[in-house]
Amino acid sequence: MGTDTAANNTMSNIKAAIKQRAIEQLQTTQWCSLETDNSDNIIVVTDNSDNTTADTDNSVNTSIDTDNFENTTVYSDNYDNATVDTDNSCFHNPTVDTDNFENLTVETDHSDNITVDTDNSDNTILETDNSDNITVETDNSDNIAVDTDNSDNTTVDIDNSDKTPVDTYNVDNTAVDTDNSDIMTLDTNNFDNTTVDTDDSGNNTIDTDSSHVMTLDTYDSDNTTVDTTT
Repeated sequence: MGTDTAANNTMSNIKAAIKQRAIEQLQTTQWCSLETDNSDNIIVVTDNSDNTTADTDNSVNTSIDTDNFENTTVYSDNYDNATVDTDNSCFHNPTVDTDNFENLTVETDHSDNITVDTDNSDNTILETDNSDNITVETDNSDNIAVDTDNSDNTTVDIDNSDKTPVDTYNVDNTAVDTDNSDIMTLDTNNFDNTTVDTDDSGNNTIDTDSSHVMTLDTYDSDNTTVDTTT
């Protein structure tokens, strides 16, 4: 029994050493490709790395942490229970592609020029606070939370998505498109130059307090409340 315990401890130490060495290498890498398709319970840590591709298709229970990244693409199609964290990254046309995801959290706070694509994903949180020039696409996804506070020049496209709150405080020059989505909450306080399109959607609440130069398009929408106080 003691031999088994010692062997297990040795293996654990080896795994820990390998993981630490991998992290150290990744954190100082400028050109990096990470491919972990069909892998479970994966942690990818590549802080302060540039020109990186992380490809982890068909993997579950995976965490991708790419803070302070530039020129990075994250591919994680057909993922479950995943976290993608790209805070403080000023990407040149970066892409976070997580189609067919479930139970996903995508965080890109303080990042510019980001594309977040999570089509056909359920139970997903998209958080892009203080980010500029953002495109968020979550078509055909349910139970989505989209939080883009203090972000400018942003497009939020969530057609055919149900039970989705969209929170975009203090955002300018923004388009929110939620056609054919039910039970929607759109909160766009202190918005300027904003277009909200909710055609063929039911049970909507649209709150645009203290916003200027607004276009609200709600054709063929049922049970809709529009609040544009002040």
